[in-house]
Amino acid sequence: MLLLTAGFPAAADEFADAVAGLGEGGFAAKEQAIAALGKLGDPRAVPILDALTDDRLRTAADGRVLILAPDGAKLTDAATGEPVAGVEPDQLDRVVVNNRLRGGIEAALGSLTLFSPDRGTRLAAARDALRHPSADSVPALQKALAAETDSEVRAAIQISLAATQLTGGTKKQQLAAIRSLAVTTDPRVKNLLDEFRSRPDLDPELAKAASEALASIGNRLQLIGIAANFFQGISLGSILLLAAIGLAITFGVMGVINMAHGEMIMVGAYTAYVVQQIFRTFLPREFIDLYLVMAVPVAFLFAGLLGVVLERTLIRFLYGRPLETLLATWGVSLIMQQAVRSMFGSPNKEVANPSWMTGGFDILGGFTVTWNRLY
Repeated sequence: MLLLTAGFPAAADEFADAVAGLGEGGFAAKEQAIAALGKLGDPRAVPILDALTDDRLRTAADGRVLILAPDGAKLTDAATGEPVAGVEPDQLDRVVVNNRLRGGIEAALGSLTLFSPDRGTRLAAARDALRHPSADSVPALQKALAAETDSEVRAAIQISLAATQLTGGTKKQQLAAIRSLAVTTDPRVKNLLDEFRSRPDLDPELAKAASEALASIGNRLQLIGIAANFFQGISLGSILLLAAIGLAITFGVMGVINMAHGEMIMVGAYTAYVVQQIFRTFLPREFIDLYLVMAVPVAFLFAGLLGVVLERTLIRFLYGRPLETLLATWGVSLIMQQAVRSMFGSPNKEVANPSWMTGGFDILGGFTVTWNRLY
């Protein structure tokens, strides 16, 4: 616990006072206590608010606020984190919350997750703060920014902090926020600036700065859109090119119009699915990511063997007659389609991405290259 709180030196009396406020009878006092815990940015408040949400927060006769474990077997002092012995849970009073308090708890937890030891949780919290900019979240965002070392999380916090200052700061802060937001490419920032510019009583200087920022963001988004479409076109075009090359080679070398060419690709896909199911059924879970490495050569071999059988039993008798090969392979394609339906059913089958092909990386804001497309 000391490790978690070392970077967030909230005064002990402030934290204890806020925790004590949760045990007071009125909903107004509890609401103030919840808001105070969110602003302190102390990770110790997370289990307290979680317990409050799950109806596991209790008050003792001496005024202490206690956390009841999920299994109901032990009690912990909410303010100190120390275990409490000699007290029966049945002797304690429940800390009751209403719907309004639940909304405050959710907002406070959103701020507190900015200090989570998990990088992904902090990044998600920083991005969520941009969706709901509020002046109440400024202290927590500032503390999180001061303590954050990860560059991506810091950038997300800075954007969210600028968005909150844009909605409720001074004119100087709003101008600084506009300059910070002008270099981003997040569409939510563009919408936020557009709403800000449309205020009827907006200062002319702020309106001009917002318009310039929107123009800058619009130009950047347009360029990113062109780059993203170019990458998508290359990615999809490469698949179509492979299929077209196969058809061209077959016709150019053998003089055969193969109308079952797409079904040969289908056979490769279902071979990958079968290999995946074999890995899932017969091998330990840690080997599942290797199924695709095995599926690719197996699919080549199986589709090639099928092509050899097709050539030996049908195509060899139709050389030099391209229209007949067109008709014959069209019939073969119908047979192959029905065979797959009979074996695997009509619904689509899932061929999962291995973990090393999941996700992607952001080249520019809004232009994300996914690993599966890249591979």
